[in-house]
Amino acid sequence: MKFIISFGVGFVISLIIGIPFIYWSIKKGKIVYADSRIRAKIGKLFSENELKNILDSNMLPKLQKTRYWHILQFSENRTEFEKTIENLLDKEYNTIHSFSSDTIKPFLDIYFKLKQKIKELKLILNCVENNRNKKFLAGIIKNKSLVGLLKFDYVEDIINHLKKNKEFDFLDPVIYSKFGVLGLETSLDNHYFKCLYKSVKNNKNLYSLYKIIRTNYLIRTSLRLKNYNFSESEIIDLLNLKNKKEINFLKKDKNVLIKELSEKNNELRQNIISGKNQTEALQDYFNKSVINRTKKLRLKKPYSIISSFYVLVKTIEEINYMKRIWVLK
Repeated sequence: MKFIISFGVGFVISLIIGIPFIYWSIKKGKIVYADSRIRAKIGKLFSENELKNILDSNMLPKLQKTRYWHILQFSENRTEFEKTIENLLDKEYNTIHSFSSDTIKPFLDIYFKLKQKIKELKLILNCVENNRNKKFLAGIIKNKSLVGLLKFDYVEDIINHLKKNKEFDFLDPVIYSKFGVLGLETSLDNHYFKCLYKSVKNNKNLYSLYKIIRTNYLIRTSLRLKNYNFSESEIIDLLNLKNKKEINFLKKDKNVLIKELSEKNNELRQNIISGKNQTEALQDYFNKSVINRTKKLRLKKPYSIISSFYVLVKTIEEINYMKRIWVLK
């Protein structure tokens, strides 16, 4: 009897100790596996200097070994190229998503999937607003729920359709009548950041990424709105700003903002001095800012979820470079 009791007690104790250990081992194994996959992907990425000199003859051998080479060589036209390379980006996202932890998946879903959907909706709205031929969008729009919008000839009809289907039903006809499509775009962006914030508010690492993305967006968009002569109060209203620090920062004159940014970044200053398109120069600056600050965060915490995000934003940067190469072909 004593033997049975002792055996039972020992068995229970082993379960108490063993189950958490097994759970920890499985969880640790998943983390190590994911980290090894991410590190392998990081090792294949182009460095900043390599991207700048991607068309140099000494860089061609490396470019030829990448997944981009076949697309660059054999895409027959711009539409085919765009579609193929965007599919490649989707595949990369799905791979990263598949071995990422449950902690980062909601963030990745919003950062990539919702962002892509909003981007496609903006394309449709601008196409309809400017009476452009919508046929070229048929091969670009991936979200099935948005394809049906291509039948409409007026932005108001699109807004009404979305409201009826309870998708992006926050879009306001009054905003459109007052600020045009640009007003609708900022409404979509506000929705995006609201969703993004919800996915990061309880995670310190992800919240750091959110702040980087949000700050760059606010500067870039406020400059864009100032270019269209929107007033200070209109910009604050459109961007739904509540934070006093953000509001005070955006009250600065457009040229003062650009001057301050240029003083902090030598490459941006040189691009503007050399006569490069200011919008393109600023876009490059903001994209690189997100990448560089993410890289710094990743180096501080090499085994964190930030590494997955870093691979994604670097891949997006590489694809943008490939699009420029296609134009130069």
